[in-house]
Amino acid sequence: MTRRALVAAAAAAAAGAAVAAAAIPAAAAAPPCAPADAVCWNAVALRLTNDVRARRGGGRVPPLAAGSVAALANAGAHAAAMATRLGMVHQNLRAAAAAIGCGAFVSGENIAQAPSGMAGADNPAALCVRMWEDSPPHLANILEARNKEMAFGVYASAAKGVWSTGRA
Repeated sequence: MTRRALVAAAAAAAAGAAVAAAAIPAAAAAPPCAPADAVCWNAVALRLTNDVRARRGGGRVPPLAAGSVAALANAGAHAAAMATRLGMVHQNLRAAAAAIGCGAFVSGENIAQAPSGMAGADNPAALCVRMWEDSPPHLANILEARNKEMAFGVYASAAKGVWSTGRA
């Protein structure tokens, strides 16, 4: 199966129900992206986040666009920094906006960490979006109507597990 077909299958499974996607045994579903393919993981997270916005936003939240290359790199760097030295900590969002050349304030950041053996850890985009949807404060960030773009960064290793940053 091609990567495009796998990404489409993952998005379709998530669109049906996040619970249904979680019920698929890890051995039965290949991850939609290569572990280091930041652009692919960002696309999967963006699709899943927009699905949450459509299902849970009551028609009042438009879909998000993909963030800039700089925003994607910054989100990935923060996920790696959390995994390797910082632990679970939010960035200073004003500094993050300045670092990527964004004149507007970054309005929200969701972070997550999951052990590498956790069910779904081979698809960090789906795992993190599902965890964020299940958490009222994180869901509020997802449903914030003022958000226009999203960048998703992920760092995954067998020793450190999955660390991610989703920023809008």
